[in-house]
Formats: sequence, C-alpha cells, structure tokens
Amino acid sequence: MRYVTTVIIGAGQSGLAMSKHLTDRSIDHVLIERGEVANSWQTERWDSLRLLTPNWQSRLPGYAYDGADPDGYMSVTEVVGYLKKYAGASGAPIHARTKVMRVRQVDGGYEVSYLDWWQADGNLRTVSAPMLIIGLVVGILVSLLQAVTQIQEQTLSFIPKIVAMVAAAILLMPWTAQRLMEYSREMFTNGLMN
Repeated sequence: MRYVTTVIIGAGQSGLAMSKHLTDRSIDHVLIERGEVANSWQTERWDSLRLLTPNWQSRLPGYAYDGADPDGYMSVTEVVGYLKKYAGASGAPIHARTKVMRVRQVDGGYEVSYLDWWQADGNLRTVSAPMLIIGLVVGILVSLLQAVTQIQEQTLSFIPKIVAMVAAAILLMPWTAQRLMEYSREMFTNGLMN
C-alpha cells in the first residue's frame, strides 16, 4: 500500500492547477486520471466548440497563453494541447488510465481504491496474444500452401487451424490460468469486485 499526503482525482484544469500549488509548497501528491490529461476535453466535447473567453485570459498557475492569437478563442484541440503542455511543464505526477473505484475514510485518513487499466488490460492482452498469433500464423501458412498448390479445399483451411488452436490451448493452459488468476486478484485487490 502506498501512502501519499494528497490524492487529486482528475487531470483537467482544476486538477492540474491544484497539483502545481501542491508542488510549489513541496507537498507530496498524486494526480489520478481515468483517461489522459484533458480527457473530458478530448472525449466529451464537440469538435466545433470554442472557448467563450479570449486566449489572453487563459491562465493556469505559473502559466499563461503564449500563442500567436491572444485575442482569438481556442478550439477544443487547442485547449487539449494547452493543458497537455501545462501538465508537462508543471511536472504533475499523473497516473493516467487509472480508474478510482472507491474512496473511504479509514483511521483519520482516506483509502483510495483504484484500478490501473494498463496493467489489468495488459494481462488480458497477454492471455489472448498466443492464441491469436498461432491462429494467424497457421492461417497464413495454409493460405500460402493453397496459393502455391492451387488447392482450394475448404477443409484444408479449416482443420489445421482447429488442430493448432486445440494444441495451443492444451499446451498453454497452465500459463493462461496463471495470467487469469493474476488479473482476477488485481480486480479484487483494487476494489472492482467489492
């Protein structure tokens, strides 16, 4: 279990600004974001949206608009770029693609349960990769054999794939089971199933 003085949830304007203030005061903290920096701006806004305030009014702690059009109005893409640039310049300790599952009070503090989607999804991708690769390689080999020999028998393209997949499933079962157990343990540990 990791201990930190402050947890900020969300890497938008407010979260990044708070992170900068905490950094300036040497207060250890972490910024947890379910997606990427400026996630809502990237995924929940329409493309033609523009800010209602001129660019020269766009300010974050220690950071002001420095573009070529101070009297213009930033588009969604420009706002995302502005926030990402600020996140990099401020050195915010962002944990992206991390979903907060629960916050609860314990012993005079708070416990934050989260799920790191990179790690969880990585286990699932790792489990499926060998089977997909084997199926792909066998399919390519059968296709090459059919192209060279002009044999277009349907069972020739179907049976070798089935045999290869069954053999791979049998051989990889212990390894696959271990990966699935790790994934399940991660979900229970981080509160997804609680």
